[in-house]
Amino acid sequence: MATKIYLKHGTGAPSDTDISGPGELAIDVLNRVIYTKDDNGDVIMLGADVSSEVIDWSQLSNIPTEFPPADHDHNYTEINDGAGKDLATELADILQHLSDIDTELGALQGQLTFGGTVDMSTDTITSVTDAAANVGFTAGTIPTPPPTGSENIYFITEKAGSFDGHAYNSGDWLVSEGNAGGWAGVHFDATVTVMWDEVGGKPTEFNPAPHFHDIADVTDLQTALDSKSDDGHTHVIADVDGLQDELNLKASAASISGGTY
Repeated sequence: MATKIYLKHGTGAPSDTDISGPGELAIDVLNRVIYTKDDNGDVIMLGADVSSEVIDWSQLSNIPTEFPPADHDHNYTEINDGAGKDLATELADILQHLSDIDTELGALQGQLTFGGTVDMSTDTITSVTDAAANVGFTAGTIPTPPPTGSENIYFITEKAGSFDGHAYNSGDWLVSEGNAGGWAGVHFDATVTVMWDEVGGKPTEFNPAPHFHDIADVTDLQTALDSKSDDGHTHVIADVDGLQDELNLKASAASISGGTY
């Protein structure tokens, strides 16, 4: 079949009727583009350098029927982070991190024992539980290193400060690793807020109902009481320093009443 060459100058791309079939060429002289038809009868462009030519939407084939295209789905393996790392790998990494955290929490669960409170502004233990006392802790200066056998006893920081070269905020934990391991810190975000309904084991009413404590429950109270005198007790003159000398300087009441002045 003879080749038909159709020149179109100044009016852009040819229309569908300008080309009869694959054996015909239409040249857009204005834009320097050659067109023909494919076996399906669609107008196609030949020899265009799309990196330098402006392509009209009507010149594209296999384009969506609407723009933006209709909603559609992608498998997560088709998505990457822009650096070649696909979503499947990202998810696997996240799941591995979660698994590692779960393993660490599981290792700690049931091992840490509350030992009391510390004041990091003075590096002192301010209170101890029975569990802490049983392994050698007492109120006073934080021992360095901690007692042997005290592993996993932890204290909660009451007041912020520095200890063993590290800063502690109120609420942070000081964890004993035993005599050979020293101390470790567990630091929490100071901005975290715990709501009242998130606190377990709290009183059913506030203030809590009236209650009593034995003297032994109050640290050093018995020692302080032992240094006090009994109520209603008496002393002889000799028990009071200088009292007899002061009395000797006073006039006798009998002399005064008898008229001796």
